[in-house]
Amino acid sequence: MERIKNQGASIKALLAVWGCLLLAAATGAQALGYVHELTGSANVRTGSASPRALNVGDLVDQGQTVATGLNSTAIIKFEDGQVMAMHEQSSFVVQQYQYNKQQVSASRMAFEVLRGGLRFITGVIGATNRNAVRISAGNATIGIRGTDGTIVYDPATRVVSTAVNAGAIAMTTPLGTQTIGVGAFSTASPSAPPAPPAPIASAAPAVQQAVTALIQQAVPVNTPVVVQVSARAVAAQAQALALQQQAVQQPADTALQQAAQQALQQAQQAVAEAVAAAQTAYQQAINAGAVPPAPPAPVPGQPPVPAPKPPAAAPKPPAEATVPVVPPPLVPPPTAPPGGGAASPS
Repeated sequence: MERIKNQGASIKALLAVWGCLLLAAATGAQALGYVHELTGSANVRTGSASPRALNVGDLVDQGQTVATGLNSTAIIKFEDGQVMAMHEQSSFVVQQYQYNKQQVSASRMAFEVLRGGLRFITGVIGATNRNAVRISAGNATIGIRGTDGTIVYDPATRVVSTAVNAGAIAMTTPLGTQTIGVGAFSTASPSAPPAPPAPIASAAPAVQQAVTALIQQAVPVNTPVVVQVSARAVAAQAQALALQQQAVQQPADTALQQAAQQALQQAQQAVAEAVAAAQTAYQQAINAGAVPPAPPAPVPGQPPVPAPKPPAAAPKPPAEATVPVVPPPLVPPPTAPPGGGAASPS
């Protein structure tokens, strides 16, 4: 009897956490992005306030600093489709984010890398107006000339390294500018201008390690989303997975099996809603003058991701979602059926 009580308390605790995650994702009227994926630990801090722990599905706003812990990674996705994939012990600040859904070309965003490694994949803001995106690290400013790049910054030495996975970027410091193409990197410091581009294989070991680790991450498609809806979906998936894992370990616990099944059904519904909302958001962006973004670089060993193309009319979501608890990518370019390069919705 005591064992049953403990199991019931465990289920209630998990469902309570799930409820908190969904509530957090549903509130925050001015949310700009959300935690799409998280391994290990991460936190967020607003101004000088104390940091708070992040969970999958939590929202991210302008003025906040996001940081990952040791052996931890995170993927933050923004409303226009911009993706920021974080290496361990890394942090960045959302300095500015203004997504004009009526005139996409008038949008602006600015980020500052404070330490560690960060992979950035441009959404419709950067695809429509490359001058609208600014990423800084130390005394360097990164100009977008393509879709997929990595920045590695050491605040102790103030050395900035940039590498390109797809497209091109320009790194500018007070001492000069270098344009860097696919497969190349450049390094700059306060006392030296950006170095001429060289193959990533010749970069410092720490830079190579960060670039390799970040390119191995499966990232979501870089097209627009409805932030709160996608946040609810990934939070629901995370909680359904947690309950399923417990249910597998305790097959005789009927209440736990029922709770896991209910969580799965709710996650499937949330994912279907996120897919439909994202397709509509993408179509609205195109109608507002957005240029479809080029896809991110493929994970080594996998086929290239097709360039996203908006549908002539947003397809209806399926009557019944068939997404497993650990789903395949769910929000491809809206012209394709669910499947592709992301491990969760949108």
